[in-house]
Amino acid sequence: MTVFGGDERRQHETWEAMDLLDVPHEEWTVPHDRRDIFRWMEKADDGEVTVWAPMVEEGGHLDHNLVGWAAADVFGDRCRFYATYKRGHGRTRTDNEVAPEPDWYAKKFNAMSCYVSQINHPQMRPWFTTDWDREFVA
Repeated sequence: MTVFGGDERRQHETWEAMDLLDVPHEEWTVPHDRRDIFRWMEKADDGEVTVWAPMVEEGGHLDHNLVGWAAADVFGDRCRFYATYKRGHGRTRTDNEVAPEPDWYAKKFNAMSCYVSQINHPQMRPWFTTDWDREFVA
């Protein structure tokens, strides 16, 4: 998994979450030249890893869509997509349910708990509910 950096605190929270999940990760800053995203993904591609990326959707977050397009292009059929949100429309819903494995709920809760800056942000707090079942629909 690769992570695009935000502010320093958010970067720290993301690294902490990835370490808890034991997920290989890199951090890239948001580039001035968006083609760099494709180059970085190509460089990181080992030819075997399955990659999860944001689902590309009309009206979706521009950065999420860019990462989704790049991942689909670079990783092809090894790329899986997860739903995020459309601006002003909340969570995206699909009919593609991912059956969670028994330990996923605890792992997700622990990883999400790393994002204190987001949990305490009034606009982000609703994303940190304990309604975990809906989180496995991608």
